[in-house]
Amino acid sequence: NKMTGQREDITIDRLVAGGDGMGRLADGRVVFVPGTLSGEKVTVELVQQKRDMARGHLISVNSASADRVEAPCPRVAAGCGGCDWQHLRVDAQHRAKREVVVDAFTRIGKLADVDAILRFGGSVGDEQSMGWRTTVRAAVNRNGRAGFYRIGTHDVCTTGPCPVTHPVIANILDAGQFVGSDEVLIRVGLTAQHVIVAADQPAGVKLPAMPKGWTAAIVAKVAKAGGASSFTEHIAGVELRVSVGSFFQSCPAAAELLVATVSEMLADQGEPDVFVDLYGGIGLFAATVGKSAKEVVVVESSPSAIDDARWNLGEGAVVHRSQIEEWEAPRLVRRSRLTHVVADPARTGLGREGVAAVLACQPDALVLVSCDAAAGARDARMLIDNGYELRDAVVLDLFPHTSHVEIVTRFELKTPKVHASLNT
Repeated sequence: NKMTGQREDITIDRLVAGGDGMGRLADGRVVFVPGTLSGEKVTVELVQQKRDMARGHLISVNSASADRVEAPCPRVAAGCGGCDWQHLRVDAQHRAKREVVVDAFTRIGKLADVDAILRFGGSVGDEQSMGWRTTVRAAVNRNGRAGFYRIGTHDVCTTGPCPVTHPVIANILDAGQFVGSDEVLIRVGLTAQHVIVAADQPAGVKLPAMPKGWTAAIVAKVAKAGGASSFTEHIAGVELRVSVGSFFQSCPAAAELLVATVSEMLADQGEPDVFVDLYGGIGLFAATVGKSAKEVVVVESSPSAIDDARWNLGEGAVVHRSQIEEWEAPRLVRRSRLTHVVADPARTGLGREGVAAVLACQPDALVLVSCDAAAGARDARMLIDNGYELRDAVVLDLFPHTSHVEIVTRFELKTPKVHASLNT
């Protein structure tokens, strides 16, 4: 392990999953540098060195990319780690996200043709991509002020309002007090004009005045689903209850874009007899894309999300509270029935257990939502090795100004099941 601190001039070859620029040192080792862009010539200081790779801190950009812009948020100069791509022009962010996914699916997933089918499917942001975010998890410093961690540290950066968040959240982050909490979750319901603040110590929370017509609730992090710790949001024409403890997308526009993308992917597949929503959360896809199926099944492990899903889907749906690896795919998937599965796993992806759960359902069509390029590539490879074909792939930008990607892929069974009529 060589000493850190040495400086070197390098060229950045490309952006990689995780958002860093990747280049090579004079000795041939790969080096990863945050804040850099493809094609740039930069001076870096090495902050970590290993036998086969290194990490660098950007000292100066000696030849800038045409896509480089001044970060629109002053927090970036203060070291805030909330947004890692504010130095990249918005349209170039979309291009870069697609390239990162193509790279991961080609190298990790060993897929030869992904470049031909992977398309960009839209963003939640406007031109400036500001003010979009309605769910935020923030860190709290010793003085009870909220902010985001500085890059690579646990120091909380609290300089002024956060422009990528909804204005109500930006004001709470800037002027609120959260004494006694290490972390705070702030969620805004746009339809309900209701804001929920979940903290370790609700008694230590003081909020600024709300805009006219808005209500606020301060709850414990472990609040029960429903009541003041929830609101209803309208997504794709459906009313959904979202509780503070349940996973929900970064904003309603993100949920809308995902639902529209998944619907479009399944549009030519016929109405399914069975629609299975794996890692189903509050039932987002079951309540929208799957609502006309004869049977709807949701599998989810979070108690809060299960509560919301039962509320959102009513009596007609079967909602299983189970970890995917422990769920026994019921016999509802008889070979003669048209089955669609939508799976939206956490960042780690489906993995072996998730793929096994999908295969147990024998879906004719599967739509996989991946929020990590490497995990999505690994899952795609496993599904293809088990008889599925990748038919469609879309990259969405649900987190403007960051390197976060959302990938929606559609797989079909290579040899379709025989769909006899149900009474034979």
